[in-house]
Amino acid sequence: MRPQFGIVFTPAPHADLVRWATLAEEGGFERLGIADSPSLYRDAYALMAVVLSKTRRIHVGPRVTNPLLVHPGVMASTLASLSELSGGRVYMGIGTGHSALLNVGLKPASLGTLRSFVLAVRSLLTTGEAEWQGNHARMTWRAEHPVPLYVAAGGPKSLEMAGEIGDGVIIGNGMTPEVVAHDMACIERGARTSGRTLRDLHLQWLMAACVADDPEQAGREARAQMCSNAHSVFQHGLKGQFVPAELYDRVQALSDGYRVTEHARPGQSAHNAQLVDDLGLREYLMDRFGVVGSPERCVERIKELQGRGINAFWMSVHTTEKERVIRLLSEKVLPHFL
Repeated sequence: MRPQFGIVFTPAPHADLVRWATLAEEGGFERLGIADSPSLYRDAYALMAVVLSKTRRIHVGPRVTNPLLVHPGVMASTLASLSELSGGRVYMGIGTGHSALLNVGLKPASLGTLRSFVLAVRSLLTTGEAEWQGNHARMTWRAEHPVPLYVAAGGPKSLEMAGEIGDGVIIGNGMTPEVVAHDMACIERGARTSGRTLRDLHLQWLMAACVADDPEQAGREARAQMCSNAHSVFQHGLKGQFVPAELYDRVQALSDGYRVTEHARPGQSAHNAQLVDDLGLREYLMDRFGVVGSPERCVERIKELQGRGINAFWMSVHTTEKERVIRLLSEKVLPHFL
């Protein structure tokens, strides 16, 4: 089966983001995620409108938003407006929340709140009516095209819920064989609850991606984004997370020492990037979370991951040299699969 490729950027000045999005679209990427973390970056939705107006094929959405900073009626109207603007090239990615909430002093949402929010947004988009926190919400207009709702999940319960209610699942726990098998089993249980199978869902695997002709350079530049991936997974504890016993203390120290104010920020002098090497975790994080290295190594890595059942690759590119990474992926990696 032909794999699918998506790419993720943090919000940047609109001219830069449009340039990166255009390069990604021309290079074969089918989906673009824009991080929604308003304390750290520019507004994701304003930039989505600009990007959608300047591209022709690529699908664009928040990757990911959360259910605490906006009413589902506002989210539904925003998504429908962007869908109308783009001719149906919009989706929503949503999870319990990470940097967007932690940087305003809030804890991640409960699974119950996430479930209710997703169901309310879907109902407003499809029927114009929804219940939210004991109140009735209405939306008196609807976009012509459907808006897929993808649920980002990590723990067993959230993975099951995502499999039950999502149009797709954004999976960020990593890509080692035991993690992939565990996560797919959880999602499948949830899918069965709603009378579906894994084939009915679009499973998208979130990963840190960096490619350079010099493999050492790629690994060095990927440190900050891999650390962000790791903290998103390990912030609630390491139990049941398939961390090797010999690395347990170091991975815990990584999670404890992470600076959320630097979440997914490029720049190799950053605290989070240096923390990876100080703890000797670069190779482990590359194996668990990354498609990192030379173009040849990235091709091998994707084929390896396909053998584990991964077929939708959503690549977070948070390096300072984004155009180089996009071009190398587009010219030397993706053509082997498209």
